[in-house]
Amino acid sequence: MKKLVLAGVLSLVVLTGCGKKETITCKQTQTTNGITVDSVVNIDIESNHFKEINMVVDIELPDSYLSRKDSVIKQYERMYSNFEKQYGVKPVVSESDKGAKVEMKMTAEQAKKFSGSNNDKATRKDVINMFGTQGFDCK
Repeated sequence: MKKLVLAGVLSLVVLTGCGKKETITCKQTQTTNGITVDSVVNIDIESNHFKEINMVVDIELPDSYLSRKDSVIKQYERMYSNFEKQYGVKPVVSESDKGAKVEMKMTAEQAKKFSGSNNDKATRKDVINMFGTQGFDCK
């Protein structure tokens, strides 16, 4: 799941087009081995330029896995442990009633650093198409 969203971030910052100030919300739900991962990504675009991505990932564990919640949280913390040093982005991993939650905000500058691109242009259509190919439903 993480790879899909991050691939989307990489692709987004290299798209070109024009647009107005708006937020595009993309959602995806995946279930594997009883674990449900709900992802919501809000992409802000203003005057033809990508401005920010806000991502929230809710990981819901089945009752039989709830005793392992700490392990899941530690696993996600490890996955994102180098983001602050490398990209200036600090994902927040926290415990929820049914599992864990990951929240991350990435500015256009941070996304450009993450992707290695200097381009921050994007259109609504580009964003919807790009996240759509990743399995997200965007509005």
